[in-house]
Amino acid sequence: MSVSRLVCAVLSVLLSCVWSAAGERDLAVAAELVRVDYCAGPEKDLDQLRLHLRLKVTNTHAAPVVVHRPSVMVHGVRAASTIDAFEQEEFDADVHVNVLPAEMKLTSDQFMVLKPGEFFEQRDVIPVLVGGPDTELPGVRPFASGDHVVRVYLDTWVWSERDFVKWGHHFAKHGKLHGRRLESALMPFHLEHASRQKCGNQDEQHQVGRVGREGTAGSGTPSVRTGRASG
Repeated sequence: MSVSRLVCAVLSVLLSCVWSAAGERDLAVAAELVRVDYCAGPEKDLDQLRLHLRLKVTNTHAAPVVVHRPSVMVHGVRAASTIDAFEQEEFDADVHVNVLPAEMKLTSDQFMVLKPGEFFEQRDVIPVLVGGPDTELPGVRPFASGDHVVRVYLDTWVWSERDFVKWGHHFAKHGKLHGRRLESALMPFHLEHASRQKCGNQDEQHQVGRVGREGTAGSGTPSVRTGRASG
């Protein structure tokens, strides 16, 4: 092995260690598929699924974990007709969604510390483009009526590695900054082409509202809440 390749290999291992600094199995995500809207368009050959999700992220680690809240969002969705098809990677949908606005700045008030057993919840509406019933696009197959399973993938850090190291040092006394991607369990749902509807435009996908504590009273329904896991 050449010296340059050896250096690259060492750097790759070091960056991998930094990126997963909070360790394995430190955060767990529980996703609930509240509703699926099957929408016509936006183009002749493409339809859209809108996944209404309730997400709960829990610190299952023995030590505090620091989370950059704006980074925690669904970045990918995969769907298949059966669990076996999913495991064989025969996906009916395999898409990357959601990015941070370019104008957003990193500030310390965007971070939160989750102690062991603590969690936060949020709700998301995720649009997923799928092939329409009569699609003629090359390589795109119609999203069939019937039963399906879906899995969502969450980012917990979408900024640079340099920023990860910087903010990891900044919050080191509070806990380890999390940067690993999370994935949900497979969630079943049923879809019929007859339920296809005109949904209109959707401006807001990632809903972030006030932060509260489970069991406390407040006005309206919070999009995000924190609390301590029971059991």
